[in-house]
Amino acid sequence: MVLEEIIEKKLKVMKKGKQIIQKILSKLPDKTAIVVFPDSGSIDNYYGLLYLDNFLQNFHYEKVWIITASNLFEKVVPVLVDSDYKIINMNQEDVDKIITLFSLTSINPAFWVASLSIPNGRKAANLVGIKGLTYEEVFAVGVYKLLFNNFQPKTPIYLGDDPEILKFLNFSQRKRYEK
Repeated sequence: MVLEEIIEKKLKVMKKGKQIIQKILSKLPDKTAIVVFPDSGSIDNYYGLLYLDNFLQNFHYEKVWIITASNLFEKVVPVLVDSDYKIINMNQEDVDKIITLFSLTSINPAFWVASLSIPNGRKAANLVGIKGLTYEEVFAVGVYKLLFNNFQPKTPIYLGDDPEILKFLNFSQRKRYEK
């Protein structure tokens, strides 16, 4: 594939992503963040939700709109997030189009991507282990710009027996330096 074809393909994806995000932005209330969770099976989702309330407080947002392709968020967000939220479920292809747009241009200051490795080119996960940095610390500081010592995440309390929620919350039991 020649360079022009690659650029043309990216521009088409970017235009489709722009159409999707413009519909969302046209309805976005003031003081509302948009956080995209691009990888439905990632530990980033756990830390993204765990620190979401701290992030919103730190940047003075009153609400958050969560964009995801994972149906599991309907179950786990109420366990981990106290803030006012709206979940926007879409297919993975549309999430990827939004991420492509984000990687090529600035969408909106209220737009955030909860990942250490997406969009392609983010390499923050490479910092894990350096001078004792944990994945959790790198995520909280690198993605949400939190001063790690100033914030304590919510301790997830779940007394149910839904295996999907239990599996999701099991991320907290993993070694904090794992990728």
